[in-house]
Amino acid sequence: MTAAEIRRHMRPAQEEQPKEIETMELPAQLVIPTPQHIKHNRFLRRWGIVGGTYYDVQQERVVFPIYHKGRMIDAVGRAVGTRKQPKWYRYTGAAHYYTIGDGDTMLIVEDVISAIVAYQELSNVTCMAILGTTMNHRHFEKIGEYNQSVIALDPDAVGKTIEYRREIELWTGKQAKALSLSDDIKYRMPEDMENLQELCGR
Repeated sequence: MTAAEIRRHMRPAQEEQPKEIETMELPAQLVIPTPQHIKHNRFLRRWGIVGGTYYDVQQERVVFPIYHKGRMIDAVGRAVGTRKQPKWYRYTGAAHYYTIGDGDTMLIVEDVISAIVAYQELSNVTCMAILGTTMNHRHFEKIGEYNQSVIALDPDAVGKTIEYRREIELWTGKQAKALSLSDDIKYRMPEDMENLQELCGR
């Protein structure tokens, strides 16, 4: 790394003091879904997701909890209603990413749905949703815990995929792999799944 890159990467870690993340207080509108929550259940069926979610009855969102050390610290909700509002909503903003799985390879994707689908389709992976297309030192620190990493953002973020592959290598000192997808992971395109299996190891 150049001196400027080293300074840029070290500055956030120097400025931020480690602190315990507070447990999220569950808002009253987040409920355990029932068969009567048709929009929620239809959304889960569409993507082949089974359980582990809440339903925001006020904002009409499928809500994915985010845990840290066994405690719920944040949640990200996906709008499934008809009213005009942001597609994704963060409830506390305390979490920098969402992870699922306990494999040896870290697979980095954009959103929670892609992470869950990838976890279902691939073996030996831990999937990280970066919750958007922006990464920071918290993402890189987590990725650095794994010996192998693969980044596969959505096709419209192919430039970011290449950029972040280099960033991961600079931060971790380990080789990272990148895959240009033909479509979003959540669509389970056979070619993409096969390529990911090959990169992540069967």
